[in-house]
Amino acid sequence: MGKARRELLEKFDITEAGAYRGGLKSYREHDFTSIVESMVIKRQDAQAEYESRLRELEESRKTRTRMR
Repeated sequence: MGKARRELLEKFDITEAGAYRGGLKSYREHDFTSIVESMVIKRQDAQAEYESRLRELEESRKTRTRMR
């Protein structure tokens, strides 16, 4: 094996290990879900909150309209 190839393999091993550690740390920080799953859950929560507030606003508008 040539020197250049050996150096590339060593750099790849270091980079791969760093990516694994970073991914594992992130996985642990997000309650053992992947980044994508975490983003989807946050999006769903935000959507549910939006729809809930929208319903509240529509109900309050209907109530005010009836009172007139």
